[in-house]
Amino acid sequence: MIALDLSAPSPGTAPAALDDHEQALAWYRAEQAVLTATVARAHAAGFDDHAWQLSAVLAPFLLRAGAWREWEEVSRAALAAAERSGHRDRQAHAHRRLGQVHRSEDRQPEAHAQLRLALDLFDALGDRPRQGGTEAARTAWQDALTILDDLQHRDAVAVRGRLDALTKPRLEGPGR
Repeated sequence: MIALDLSAPSPGTAPAALDDHEQALAWYRAEQAVLTATVARAHAAGFDDHAWQLSAVLAPFLLRAGAWREWEEVSRAALAAAERSGHRDRQAHAHRRLGQVHRSEDRQPEAHAQLRLALDLFDALGDRPRQGGTEAARTAWQDALTILDDLQHRDAVAVRGRLDALTKPRLEGPGR
């Protein structure tokens, strides 16, 4: 789960009054096409934070709905927004989502390439679960390893070693 820092609502706006989970899902289903299109429009208009944040919120719903094309579209817009704004952590998450959607569509080589980019960014950012970061880096490693194992790829052993290094706690202090 990604924590989003959202700005305050604009003056004169208010969230829809939704009483329960079912009402919220019904609202989402009715507005899904508009929300998906809004990601692309926000990116095109230069509202990169909005494009990325809305994409991050939509991704789980699109995944559950099996809306692969829409999931890929919002993830590509999120990646472009993250690249333009220079947010490497957002780039990593967008690459991970693209890898997940490619994997869901059984497009393993593309999934591998996107997950590799995500892993490299998470690694460069020091995003490791043992350092109190998100679970995203570990999830991306596991996804990549599954793909490599499925393809019987030559890098599977190396990725497994890096995953082990990520998940094993380090001993503190010199010489330990």
